[in-house]
Amino acid sequence: MKRLFKLFCLSLCLLLANDLFGQQKCLTNEKRASSLESHPELTEKRNALEKNTLEWIAENGASMRLQGVISLPIVVHVLWYENEENISDDQIESQIPVLNENFRKLNANFSNAPAAFQSLAADV
Repeated sequence: MKRLFKLFCLSLCLLLANDLFGQQKCLTNEKRASSLESHPELTEKRNALEKNTLEWIAENGASMRLQGVISLPIVVHVLWYENEENISDDQIESQIPVLNENFRKLNANFSNAPAAFQSLAADV
């Protein structure tokens, strides 16, 4: 009887654990493959769009470079649980110029940035 009870408990745990990991994964790749199988002309249209896009960039790429500084509106969300964890508006406002310097490669320690990020900085 004990053995049967243990087997029942183990089976129940396995069934419940299956539901814990039952989230559905992203199906974008599968849906795209299915669409391409059903409509082969979509591949041709996509290739034509890609070709036209590359041609447009080759012809107009130089004019796309922006001169000057671009201003972006920002919103800062501060998440806290206890009052002691909250930070002041002054702290937030004082950090904005630091972020701007970092994004524009004007900070003193830009040379210490990882190589993977150096090509992604602005003002290149």
